[in-house]
Amino acid sequence: MATVTRKQSIIPAGSWPVRLTAELAAAYAEEPSVESFLERIGTDYPNPVIDEGVGLRRRRLWLRPELERANERLTGYAEGYEHGAFEAPPRKYTPRVFLVEMEVDDE
Repeated sequence: MATVTRKQSIIPAGSWPVRLTAELAAAYAEEPSVESFLERIGTDYPNPVIDEGVGLRRRRLWLRPELERANERLTGYAEGYEHGAFEAPPRKYTPRVFLVEMEVDDE
């Protein structure tokens, strides 16, 4: 049986472009892989605004604002936001603070 390798999503240094390739869109949406992002296109995420070519020459681009709106819907942040009734959803984890004691040489 052949081993299937998955493309890992990446986060670029600096800032996010407005038009995102599948790799960048997957990373922006915090999906674990490009394939998992593509599986959710049309249901949780919008279709690409540019979809041209076939095979290795296929070019698909998503708009960052459209992915932001999809993420807001998925996380519940969009509900009530436009009416000023926005409240962040409850945290699913407890933030931890670590204190480190250090000796300081006063010389």
